[in-house]
Amino acid sequence: MELSQGIHHVTGRLYVQVKGGGSSWMWRGRIAGKRADRGLGSCKKVSQAEAEQAAAELDQRHGARHAGQPATRTTPDTAPAVLYDPTAPTVAEIAATIHQQLIAANRITTKKGQDSWMDELKRYGLPELGHYPITKLTTRDVVEALAPIKHTIPATASRIQGRLSQICAYAQAMGYVNGNAADSKAVNIALPTMRRQQQHFESMPHTEAPAAYARLTSNPLSTPTVVAATQLMALTLLRGHEVRLLEWSDIDWDTHTLTVPAHRMKMRREHRIPISSQTARILRELEAARDDTNPLIVPNAKTGKPLSHMAIGRHMQITGTDNATAHGWRSTGRMWIAEHLPETPMEVAEMCLAHQVTRAYLRTDFLEQRRPVMQAWADYLTSY
Repeated sequence: MELSQGIHHVTGRLYVQVKGGGSSWMWRGRIAGKRADRGLGSCKKVSQAEAEQAAAELDQRHGARHAGQPATRTTPDTAPAVLYDPTAPTVAEIAATIHQQLIAANRITTKKGQDSWMDELKRYGLPELGHYPITKLTTRDVVEALAPIKHTIPATASRIQGRLSQICAYAQAMGYVNGNAADSKAVNIALPTMRRQQQHFESMPHTEAPAAYARLTSNPLSTPTVVAATQLMALTLLRGHEVRLLEWSDIDWDTHTLTVPAHRMKMRREHRIPISSQTARILRELEAARDDTNPLIVPNAKTGKPLSHMAIGRHMQITGTDNATAHGWRSTGRMWIAEHLPETPMEVAEMCLAHQVTRAYLRTDFLEQRRPVMQAWADYLTSY
């Protein structure tokens, strides 16, 4: 007998859904007190016996009872790990979906970051696991994939594990699986993380900062934008990528303020920097030579794209300032403020580095209080 369009009861909690020109099996029950439907596959590909078995597994997992059946208590040891779904996507397909969603949501803002998210997975995670249907992936599979790199390149292994956990969490949210095969607690028990001493970015004593700043202009082979970028990092105490992505629209000459939007900041919060006289001079010189079609303040002179961190690193190495990394200027500046401007409130000093102030009730960025501090730091840097 041909069924009409709609949902038709078969047995227990098993139904057939007829839609368009096709039909599919469906389990209908309650999960966490709410009604839920779970697809069990096409009627052409899945037999009624297979659909009934899949429905029975879902009944057991979610404690469903039929007449004459006792309630079954499901425990983590006996609960099936996956839902029956022959149309479930592979690990690689879910990875591609998450990657596109992260880009669309502006969670990965740089081209390099967007590329590396998938490139690392393609190199270390997906060759072993990419072809797996997500319903077949187990914690053991994840452990075996991570084992060769867990202790040799632990930072990469940690990122791969995090991305695999995102993939499993997505599958769990979509109803394909009932647990996270890449759960960090379980994986770390099987593959303990090596303990290591905390390492900070290398920085120089602040007493050496003025001489080091003066050497930044001593390399005739570096382009003006590379020199200016290193100077701006020292003067503004911004992170390297935050300087490399600065745009002309970030400058407000009326208020002498440089504003970096939230999506370009590490803490994802807008950061305003008071422009010192030394910073203003550098920006004015760059502005006089700028290409009106390029929004970047310090672009690559040849390509017009953002400078690479390697270009800045090479310049600092050639000028003899590589004992302080690009990030190390921030540590040097913070130490100088603490020792030479001890009256500066901690919140103001921390805000100079765009650090998050822990007091939740604070709704100010202390812009005007930071202005004399940043000018004093700039005066000190240029005093050599």
